[in-house]
Amino acid sequence: MNLYLVRHGKAKPEEEDEKRPLSDTGVADVKTVADYIRRYWNVSLSHIFHSTKLRAKQTAEIIADMLKNETIMEEVEALQPLDDVRVWGDRIGTMDNDVMLVGHLPYMGKLASYLLVDDPNASTVVFQTASVLHLKRSEEGGWSVIRMVDPLIARRGDTDG
Repeated sequence: MNLYLVRHGKAKPEEEDEKRPLSDTGVADVKTVADYIRRYWNVSLSHIFHSTKLRAKQTAEIIADMLKNETIMEEVEALQPLDDVRVWGDRIGTMDNDVMLVGHLPYMGKLASYLLVDDPNASTVVFQTASVLHLKRSEEGGWSVIRMVDPLIARRGDTDG
C-alpha cells in the first residue's frame, strides 16, 4: 500500500478571512506540487481523505483535479491539527488501496512519526506547506519513506523527489 500524507497549502490569515481558505500563493504551490507528482510519481489513488477545514478541502480538490484519475474525495473527522493520530494510524492499517490524507500540522508530522517509529512525538519528518510525503507499507506491515516533495523541489523539477 502507498500512502501520501499532505500538508495543505498556505492559507490566508484569519484576520483576512476567518475560514482561512488557501491564499494565492497556497493555490499556486499546491498546483505546482500536484503537477509534479502527476508527472513523476505515477500516483493512482482510490481515495483522498481531507479534514473538515476549507484549506485542506481546497488542497485535496486541486490535487484530485491534477491527477485526473477516478479518485473518491471524502471529508473526514480525526484529521484536525491536534487529533489523536492513532485513529487514522489504525484505520490505515486495515486498508489495501493507495490513499492520500490531506491535513495540518502538527497532525501530519505526528502521524508520519507514529507510522514510521511508533512514536507520534518523535520528530521524523518536517512538512512545509503544500508538501507531500510518500510512504509505503511492506508486506510485514512496516512503513518506509519513499520520497517527499515540497513546492521548492517541484519548481526545480527534480525527478528524484
